[in-house]
Amino acid sequence: MAVFKCKMCGGTLEVEENAKVCECEFCGTKQTLPSENDEQVQGLYNRANVLRMKGEFDKAGEIYEKIASVRTKDPEAYWGMVLCKYGIEYVEDPATFKRVPTCHRASYDAVTADEDYKAAIANADISQQAIYEAEAKAIEEIQKGIIAISQNEKPYDVFICYKETDDAGQRTVDSAIANDIYHQLTQEGFKVFYAAITLEDKLGQEYEPYIFAALNSAKVMLAIGTRPEYFNAVWVKNEWSRYLKIMSKDRSKLLIPCYRDMDPYELPEEFAHLQAQDMSKIGFINDVVRGIKKVIVPEEKKEENKEIVVGGGNANTAALLKRAFIFLEDGNWKDADEYCEKVLDQDPENAEAYLGKLMAEQRAKKKTLLKECSQPYDYSGNYAKVVRFGSEELKAELDGYIKHIKDRNEKARKNEIYTEAVNLARDNSVEAYETAIKKLREIRGYKDTDNLITKYQEKIKGIKVEEARKSEEERIAAERKAEEERIAAEREAEEKRLAKELKKKKTKKALAIVIPALVVIVAAILVVTQVVIPNSKKLENINLEAGAIGTFGEYGGEPVEWRVLDKDGNKVLIITDKIIDAKPYNDEWSGITWENCSLRKWLNEEFISTAFTEKEKEAVLETNIKNEDNQGYGTNGGKNTKDKVFLLSIEEVEKYFSSDNDRQSEGTKYAKTTALCVDNCGYSWWWLRSPGRDASDAATVLSGGGVYAPGDMVYHDVYGIRPALWIDTSKLK
Repeated sequence: MAVFKCKMCGGTLEVEENAKVCECEFCGTKQTLPSENDEQVQGLYNRANVLRMKGEFDKAGEIYEKIASVRTKDPEAYWGMVLCKYGIEYVEDPATFKRVPTCHRASYDAVTADEDYKAAIANADISQQAIYEAEAKAIEEIQKGIIAISQNEKPYDVFICYKETDDAGQRTVDSAIANDIYHQLTQEGFKVFYAAITLEDKLGQEYEPYIFAALNSAKVMLAIGTRPEYFNAVWVKNEWSRYLKIMSKDRSKLLIPCYRDMDPYELPEEFAHLQAQDMSKIGFINDVVRGIKKVIVPEEKKEENKEIVVGGGNANTAALLKRAFIFLEDGNWKDADEYCEKVLDQDPENAEAYLGKLMAEQRAKKKTLLKECSQPYDYSGNYAKVVRFGSEELKAELDGYIKHIKDRNEKARKNEIYTEAVNLARDNSVEAYETAIKKLREIRGYKDTDNLITKYQEKIKGIKVEEARKSEEERIAAERKAEEERIAAEREAEEKRLAKELKKKKTKKALAIVIPALVVIVAAILVVTQVVIPNSKKLENINLEAGAIGTFGEYGGEPVEWRVLDKDGNKVLIITDKIIDAKPYNDEWSGITWENCSLRKWLNEEFISTAFTEKEKEAVLETNIKNEDNQGYGTNGGKNTKDKVFLLSIEEVEKYFSSDNDRQSEGTKYAKTTALCVDNCGYSWWWLRSPGRDASDAATVLSGGGVYAPGDMVYHDVYGIRPALWIDTSKLK
């Protein structure tokens, strides 16, 4: 029986021999199958499918091409190339729960005219042809919608390609560089596609129509990167590789790789024939602008080219004004101002002359560039004269520019405060968080400041709880040490006394006294070291506040240490202080939720039976578990459940742990004998119950303590387990 992966959800398809079509039991989608049952070919198909589902369309396409080169009659290899060519990903329709295609690589070329599509149809049987044709029709409809939206977009001059965030979700250096370049090119008069701003008002919409329009209209692409892996990031490469294909058909387009903090030889091989720019060199942006101007002449606005009509029809002043505006275009501010003065000598109320003086004063080559000035100019006497003598239309235009400047500067001010606060918070200290909160309160309502304030307040609380926990641990350790030293001193004193007595008496009577005394001392020491001290660490014997650590149950031949996370009356939420084992989230790679995964079954059956006595089980409470969707990727979290033992969610692990360091976890002695992967830092990854990037991934905590929302494939058995549960403290005694 052949085993392939579903093209839509990634679930395992169990296929009867020689079958051409099957239905996925996980997502219910009817789909075509490869003709070959060879194990190596199966592996290639499954690998290509995984890559395509992760957006690695070029890499997946190469594998399909490799299959087609040796299996020339297999239609599925050609169809795979079609899916990669148009960047097809299948997502769940929230209304019907069916898997539908989305297009990440739109094209003006029809799918049905594609040679690989024709090869797939030619080699397919009737049942396969019907599915290929239906899917091609659906993709065609998506493409028509994308093209229709894109045609309403104004053409761009420059497309800036870069990586916005790193794997931890933090803004990259590349994005800051791209932001600076965007503003400089805009000031030069170019229309620039820069995702952070261009797509800012497109939240909740598909980005592809706007990216497609920009890629096809832009004459120049700037591919920006400070690390080789940023150039090769999936969606960054998706953009520049598409642009290279467009360039192969349109030689008028230009791609300029811009690098920094790396060797030019580390640039992608595809850039080898291109002239790259080192962003660390002085004058880099000027070189880039000159290169762009060789390809593009910024479009002159119609209102800039209109002949200036002077009140009264004075031909002499019109000529002088025209000359003044030519000087402005050349950046000759002094002569422009002088010629405007000559106009005013003849026509003291000429609004256009005052406009020219205002432009010279603000160093604006064109009227529209007045909105790009660094500061509002409503204080200027020239502006006041334009408003006094100009038309209502001109007044409204200049007022609009000033409003734009003020709004932009206010946004920049808030963003600067926001960025400074976020950067401060990275120090992960009470003082840093308090300073960050103070700054964020100045810009309440901007972005997610209110959420950040709450988050940082929780962080402060967590740090203080952690400090209190450590202080309590140090106090207990000090008391334990003092007790041990006292016992040792008493034992030494008693031994000396007995030795002296033995030496003095040297009789059987003395021995009869000494031996029982030694037995009593040894018994006392054993009671303290083997009973009193260990029992003092049990949950029922400690102060059950957040951060406290005590033992409860046994697993892998050693007592299990638990950390208190939350308390509600007699109910206490605890999690193992260390990773206690390593197991897959689910026994097989498939679309899965917490409700149905094998790890949930193991925790609530085998683990709870192994780790606890019958008396201890009575203290473990059944809890209503809320399984939320992955907020970053929209992946379905599944139905809510009732569990005695569970894993934390993304939201819970961020709530109850104060920092990345706080979330770092190492394995117990037993866990280190399992398949648990231990990184160089000595810590390991551990599972969360939340879904990851898609249904076949689950979220994790990294060895460095960061929460990794995209997660990893559910069948991996090298990630750790930190069970969590609620207990009734009244039943612990």
